[in-house]
Amino acid sequence: MLGKWLITEAPRHIKRVEIVFPVVGHSFIPPDHVFAQIVKDLKKREVISSPEQYQEIITQYCKMTALDTIAVLDWKSAYAPIIKPTTSWHVQFQKCKRFFLTRSKTNNLLLQGEQTYKIEINVKKPITKKNKSITILTPVVIPANQLIPKKAKITDVSNLFKKKHYRRQWRDIKTLELYKTVKGRRSYEQRDIDEDTAEIPSDLCKDGFDDINLIVFFNFLCLPDFQCRTTN
Repeated sequence: MLGKWLITEAPRHIKRVEIVFPVVGHSFIPPDHVFAQIVKDLKKREVISSPEQYQEIITQYCKMTALDTIAVLDWKSAYAPIIKPTTSWHVQFQKCKRFFLTRSKTNNLLLQGEQTYKIEINVKKPITKKNKSITILTPVVIPANQLIPKKAKITDVSNLFKKKHYRRQWRDIKTLELYKTVKGRRSYEQRDIDEDTAEIPSDLCKDGFDDINLIVFFNFLCLPDFQCRTTN
């Protein structure tokens, strides 16, 4: 995402973007205090079954923007055909503490990964696939509140409701409407996939028509100058 911005939208005087991963447990930034207050309040609740309950707690300590009202870009799917998997990068992704993004002479993205906070080896290489450029990366917009979780996650939540908390009556509980909606959204998508991949039966033709004659017949009907004539 930052690479796309640097190459296509950033002012030309911005030459490099640095991404730093802070040391875990040593940030001590202002949001940490807010998070601590929220976690403390959450621990007092034995059961939280709806997003509204989370929102009620969070808004007591800070201003909150509900993400289900915002459309998002599907960067993950857009990256797949253009960016190499991290296992194929010239640096060990998990060991890097800093990344530097710069432009190449061909206006493509170069990445430099460093495993320390102070020393730079300064090896820059592209991370795009062969004959691909970061400029052609165009993520699809996902409408607000239309994200579809993975099937395994839906199954885990359903089993949690049915076996540990609400039994089979969980669908009738009003505060769990969100989960029922999301599960239905997943089922609807699966039906579309099944319909698209369904095999067409091979015995659709009536007796007396073989495959070759049928193809010729339809081609004849599709001719632009074909006219239907009747005889007395």
